[in-house]
Amino acid sequence: MSLLAQFKPQFASLWHSSISGVLSVVSAVGIGGIVSILITGPISDHFFRRASAVIGHLLWAIYYIGLLYAPNFAVAYIIGILGGIANSFLNALTSRT
Repeated sequence: MSLLAQFKPQFASLWHSSISGVLSVVSAVGIGGIVSILITGPISDHFFRRASAVIGHLLWAIYYIGLLYAPNFAVAYIIGILGGIANSFLNALTSRT
């Protein structure tokens, strides 16, 4: 997310958007984390932590590659939500009950 904040003008031109659009994609990461928090813990508990690690890292790869190849703001926003879901899966790895 720091790369998005650091290169706002470049991402804005890449997605045919404004700088506020880039900041909306940054906020989409938070929205994705909030939306998925209720499912990532049970998935991690039921399928073991290794499955959560694999899912989280795959989603992070989609996030990083997708941000570079997103054709417009709407696709980048959806990819931002996926980044939040990835972060939530990786957070499930570090918490134990």
